[in-house]
Amino acid sequence: MLESTVLFFEYQNVFMAELTGVVRKTAGGELRSSMAEVFVMHNEKIAERRA
Repeated sequence: MLESTVLFFEYQNVFMAELTGVVRKTAGGELRSSMAEVFVMHNEKIAERRA
């Protein structure tokens, strides 16, 4: 993997995780990806996952 980033954001009881990455393809060029997850927390545990 050439590069990866993980960012976390928090607002009250909602957390968002943003993940990005770049890999080099064997045939040449790059493949980029980006994903995000949103979680609602309750008593320090994940109570709900929102996509």
